[in-house]
Amino acid sequence: MKRALLLLPIAAAAGLVWWLASDAPEAAPPAGEFGSQRAAPAQPAGFAAEAPPPRAEEPPAPSQELAPAAEPQPQRKPPPTHYAGIVVRKADGTLLDNVTVQALDPESQPLGRKGTQQGRFEFGPDVLTGRVGMLHFTWRDPRSEARGDNPVREVSTRVDPATLNMPPDQIKVELDTGWIIRGKVVDEDNEAITAATVRERDLEVARSRLDGTFIARDFDPTLSPVRLVVEGNGWATATADVAAPANGSWVANAEVVLAHFDPGPDPTLPAEPRPERIRPK
Repeated sequence: MKRALLLLPIAAAAGLVWWLASDAPEAAPPAGEFGSQRAAPAQPAGFAAEAPPPRAEEPPAPSQELAPAAEPQPQRKPPPTHYAGIVVRKADGTLLDNVTVQALDPESQPLGRKGTQQGRFEFGPDVLTGRVGMLHFTWRDPRSEARGDNPVREVSTRVDPATLNMPPDQIKVELDTGWIIRGKVVDEDNEAITAATVRERDLEVARSRLDGTFIARDFDPTLSPVRLVVEGNGWATATADVAAPANGSWVANAEVVLAHFDPGPDPTLPAEPRPERIRPK
């Protein structure tokens, strides 16, 4: 009895296995291989034609990159039509006269020429005939020119107005015209002598002021010492040799002492009679 009860579930299990095996259309794949997917059921006739075709994949839309915004271009300023300024001595910054200022175009062709008056120059549309590329400054030593030196001593420089850190109508140019002498003329009692004439060789270079001081400028840097000849009305003429200042300096100092002039008796005039002495009685 017990053995019959045990065989009953075994028989039921074997029948279930036989049913499942007979219902499967395909055999199981061998070990180690993946099973193929079950085929889709066949559609009734006429449905295959009505099925929509597979949708073609649309190409990806090109990405539209935003172009960078164009930066505004700076507007070019029109070239100046007016140039003005001053020319000074490098030694002491005083205004320098008799300087020829020439305006040149970018190809170094002349546009106009003017001389400084009280150290100042000015170019306007009435003189300039084109765009200025360079300003040329030339100073000729008047004493060298007056003596007929050959060649005449000259100092010149060129300035590009576009590279200056200053407005075109406020240009300042320095020229090295040489060293200067600051002096004083006194008498034997150290009193100031006014209006004494100071000459360098045969040309006047200065006159003493009320306090006896004078300033002589524009001495050739290659000449040292310089001999000064000082004359004053009522004083004897004196000379002074002044050496050029040391490197790094522009000023030399000098003091000239004039003695009182005593011409003595004129030998061409008759001697004055001496007064008679009256003897007491």
